[in-house]
Amino acid sequence: MVNYMKNNRINIISDDNEQLYLSQKSWGSLRNKTVLVTGATGMLAACMVRFFVYLNRKDQLNIRVLLLARSEQKVQDLFGELTGEFECFYQDVCQPIEFDDEVDFVIHAASNASPYHIKHDPVGIIQANVVGTMNLLELVKNKRVKNFLFMSTREVYGNLESQELIRERDFGSFDPLDSRSCYPESKRMAETLLQS
Repeated sequence: MVNYMKNNRINIISDDNEQLYLSQKSWGSLRNKTVLVTGATGMLAACMVRFFVYLNRKDQLNIRVLLLARSEQKVQDLFGELTGEFECFYQDVCQPIEFDDEVDFVIHAASNASPYHIKHDPVGIIQANVVGTMNLLELVKNKRVKNFLFMSTREVYGNLESQELIRERDFGSFDPLDSRSCYPESKRMAETLLQS
């Protein structure tokens, strides 16, 4: 049963990578570029890492993939034999990030969205989203970064019960006494930092 589930998961990932690959005429613009991915063991970031590895294998694009993660064990468990296909730096995004080489693209996905951690460590959630974003902005300040992708959340729009469709400029309120608000409020603050 375990092997079936593992093989099924691998097939799904392969199918997803192939579908994404076919969605573009060419991925050549990523050739010889460096991509930094924070929060690399999270669901969406891990999918992106796997796709960059897929592109390197399929088209020999020589994308340098850099992962920033807290846990070496999680990286090993999640990526297994792929760990030789990228470079990994182990640290908390809340600590100053030092990297001398150029970075072309940053994907900032470091954020703990776990309901348990939101309830029991709201300050840690805020730090990862706000301080982590500030640290990345400091890192890229003097680098020629072409693009910075911030993985936010639909929760930044707050409580908008009267609307069916949410527009980019819609913003509702949060209950500041609800510790759950630490997640969307800190994501919203990170968006403000990026806009500044």
